[in-house]
Amino acid sequence: MAKYQRLKFTEREEISREIAAGKSLREVAKTLRRSSSTITREINRSVVDRKFYRAFFAQVPLWMDMSIVAHSFHLS
Repeated sequence: MAKYQRLKFTEREEISREIAAGKSLREVAKTLRRSSSTITREINRSVVDRKFYRAFFAQVPLWMDMSIVAHSFHLS
């Protein structure tokens, strides 16, 4: 199975800015040197309509998952 790196918050910010500027997902992918399918999955998991994508709201669920894990770890 191929290894992959998760998108960083800075990359999500860039996606948000470029989408707001009207760029296509392929153009965004090219800028970030990521696969267009990676960008598409990121948008699809976060919003119904890509024009409403915002990096902060995409990142919050990941922060929540990490805090739950950290909280569980400290309780053990």
